[in-house]
Amino acid sequence: MDVETLRFILCALLMLLGLIFEISAVIGVFRFRYVLNRMHAAAMGDTMGVFLMLLGLAVANGVNMLSLKLLVLVVLFWMASPVASHLIGRLELVTNEELDREVSEWKR
Repeated sequence: MDVETLRFILCALLMLLGLIFEISAVIGVFRFRYVLNRMHAAAMGDTMGVFLMLLGLAVANGVNMLSLKLLVLVVLFWMASPVASHLIGRLELVTNEELDREVSEWKR
C-alpha cells in the first residue's frame, strides 16, 4: 500500500467516526427528556464529531497551510463549544423556575 491509500483510509475512518458521533448526538437530543441531558448529548457529540471530521479533512489534505488552518479551527471550536454549552446550561438553571419538579420527575 502506498501513502496516499493509507491517508485516504485514515481520512475515511476519522470522518466516519465523526459522523457516528454526530448521529449519536442527534439521537440523544431527541431521546432524552430532561433539557440538560439533551444539551450534554448535543455538546459532547458536536465537539467530538466536528473534531474528528476536521481532523479527517486535515489528514486528507496532507501537510500544508490549509491543514494548519483546520487544526487552528479545531482548537478554537474546542474552546468555544464547551463554554457556550456551559453558559446555556447555566441559563437553564437560573431561569427555569420548575427545575426542581422536572428533576424529581426525571429521577423516578
